[in-house]
Amino acid sequence: MNKFSASIEIIGINPYVFVPDSVLKDLFREAGKNKGSIPIRGMINNSMRSVLELR
Repeated sequence: MNKFSASIEIIGINPYVFVPDSVLKDLFREAGKNKGSIPIRGMINNSMRSVLELR
């Protein structure tokens, strides 16, 4: 499992975070993809969320 901390940024109404390159490469490798969206789970304010999607 990859762990990192990031500030949540917003473009319009869409929240996002910058994912470190090393983590991003691992996520795509584990998903068997090299582009596209990937559903992920993350912790926000000590609460687990499963509705995040990496694009």
